[in-house]
Amino acid sequence: MSHAITPLRARPAAAAQSGTTPAEAAIAAFGGAPAVAAVLGVHVTRVYRYTYPRARGGTGGLIPAEHLQRLLATARARGLPLTAEALIGPAEALIGPGEALIGPAQPDVPAQPDALPPPPCQAPAAKDVA
Repeated sequence: MSHAITPLRARPAAAAQSGTTPAEAAIAAFGGAPAVAAVLGVHVTRVYRYTYPRARGGTGGLIPAEHLQRLLATARARGLPLTAEALIGPAEALIGPGEALIGPAQPDVPAQPDALPPPPCQAPAAKDVA
């Protein structure tokens, strides 16, 4: 049973920001998977793997971290419309809409030292030894 690789069609440069996955955004910005492969120094089939779902042995649209800086730097040098957010995807895609990584957003309130609890490990006060 053979699996044919179906190449993605090149999209206009504006699509680089609206690609559904970081891999599609990079491929669209550079004008195709062969161009991305040339920038990264990898075989073109590896770039196509970035577009495959994980169940098929791909990365689910994610670009390996080791390639992100090179892609972003090359895109900037060539004046291509590719942003860091497009390469890693929006935070909502990673954690889900309305969720937060640390906790709910807090309003900007100046710190009040009196209101802070004491540190958890405070050394006992030294006693006078006479």
